Amino acid sequence: IDFYAKGASRMRYKLEKDGLGTDWQYGPAYYTIRFEGLQPGHYTLRMQASTASLQFNGPEKVLHIYIQPPFWETMWFRLMAALVAMALIYGIIQYRSKQLKQRNKELEEKIMHRTKELKHSLEELRETQGQLVQREKMASLGELTAGIAHEIQNPLNFVNNFSELNKIGRAHV
Repeated sequence: IDFYAKGASRMRYKLEKDGLGTDWQYGPAYYTIRFEGLQPGHYTLRMQASTASLQFNGPEKVLHIYIQPPFWETMWFRLMAALVAMALIYGIIQYRSKQLKQRNKELEEKIMHRTKELKHSLEELRETQGQLVQREKMASLGELTAGIAHEIQNPLNFVNNFSELNKIGRAHV
């Protein structure tokens, strides 16, 4: 750049990506180059300044530029995100499994407790049933005894009444 030309010189440039270039672009007088929306990758910026007579015969200046992709588009980030996701899923599965095992243990304890209660109730029921059968037997035996006593009492009453009548009849005779 000829600093003595006082704005009479110009600049040209071209941006190449992966060895593929574009045509020369001619920059403004204030020597600012602006690129927007470039994709990540390797770029080569070639620049050349003109003389005051606007001839581009000086050496080219080459600037190598590497634009990195955003961190979320890198392989390392994706790998780490996958590992974190797998660890999170594994943790959730382990936590849920632990909860299910604890719940299963609680349910087994409830079942054991209720089984014991049912066995106790069954024993009480059998004992009560045995007592009820015994009472029915005793009641039947009482009825049988009452029936037998009645049957025995009837002939005895007949005999007693007959003998009473005999005593009365002899006394009147």
